[in-house]
Amino acid sequence: MTKGGELDPGPHAPIDAISDDMSASHDQVITFSVSVNMDGCTKPAEDQVALYVQRFADDLARETMRLEEGSREQDLRGREIISSMVVKANKVIRSPAIDLVPRGPDRKYTVTLQSASFCLAIVAGVFGSYLNSTWQWVAFVILFIAATASQVISLILTWRKQ
Repeated sequence: MTKGGELDPGPHAPIDAISDDMSASHDQVITFSVSVNMDGCTKPAEDQVALYVQRFADDLARETMRLEEGSREQDLRGREIISSMVVKANKVIRSPAIDLVPRGPDRKYTVTLQSASFCLAIVAGVFGSYLNSTWQWVAFVILFIAATASQVISLILTWRKQ
């Protein structure tokens, strides 16, 4: 947990190793004093709390810099981190399942495609029972391909949504 009196950050990369593309200075270090009331806390538990607070601070700084880099004009070389970027970074870290940019289709498109696939598969099965002429073969193949394609597309849309 500790290395020579300092907390071991574990598998987290140091902030200055985030990206070579971020060419701005990395030598600004902000030091905070945090007070936490934890009655009955043992020394190893205190070390763990300190470690996780440090990791959260590193993650928050990393995400804030990522958001700043994404919104920075290409002509600018230095960072300009504002408080709204820190708030957005905190939201991303605390609730990673919520995208800031909604993605994926509405549920109605997926349900529509799955229903179409089901109906097309039934009709293809009926046509598959009567393969007496060329047009029945063509209809069967087209319906089979359409049913398969709509099911595959609905699965892809469902997968992308998650």
